[in-house]
Amino acid sequence: MEIDRFDPTPLFRQVAAVIREQIKAGQLKPRDPIPSESKMVADHGIARDTARAAVALLREEG
Repeated sequence: MEIDRFDPTPLFRQVAAVIREQIKAGQLKPRDPIPSESKMVADHGIARDTARAAVALLREEG
């Protein structure tokens, strides 16, 4: 899943969805750390605040 800047879904939700897909696909195993904010910024071309919001959303979801 790629980030689509024309999609009305907020970018932080799109980034969280990408990480969720990585977990479901087995690319991230239980207890593996999720990508750092810096890595998300570099990989997706997003602002650090957007990466931080994605992490916060994933934390809320558990």
